[in-house]
Amino acid sequence: MSPYSVLVTGANRGIGLALVKEFLKRKDIQVVIATARDPAKADSLKEISDARLRLVQMDLSNDESIRNSYSEVDKIVGSHGLNVLLNNAGALIKYSTSGEVDRSKLVEQFQTNVFGVVIATQTYLPLLRKAAFLKSDDSFSIDRAAILQISSGYGSITNNDRGSAGIGAAAYKASKVA
Repeated sequence: MSPYSVLVTGANRGIGLALVKEFLKRKDIQVVIATARDPAKADSLKEISDARLRLVQMDLSNDESIRNSYSEVDKIVGSHGLNVLLNNAGALIKYSTSGEVDRSKLVEQFQTNVFGVVIATQTYLPLLRKAAFLKSDDSFSIDRAAILQISSGYGSITNNDRGSAGIGAAAYKASKVA
């Protein structure tokens, strides 16, 4: 079986965009929802001509934006619910451990990459449960419901043998470990 619906956060470029394109290759997936902080700038998504693709605004650093996206997605998927929530969105706020101490940059980084992901996941749980309850069996499968997290190699503690002063990714790395 295949999922009826898939939502990919941060889908306007990079891994998120590639995942959307891969999901759209699967004709058995009925709805692919791509979120972007600013849909007006999501040119690569707008170039895709597929009626199953829906573009929804969502900014993980803004709770109201997350709630508004939920309302829109609820209308899109209706009684089917949401089968897959793929948390891919993230931001890299430049912060170096060899630079000036700036708590606001650390907080901004965690607002998106940690707290925003948790809040979006909690917000979307009712739609995921709705999809899961439509299946009569208790199998572990994405055709019921699943939450998938995309991280980064920057989250690797083992591979962090050179620090991050040179690239300014200290806050990003910490947020990916979290």
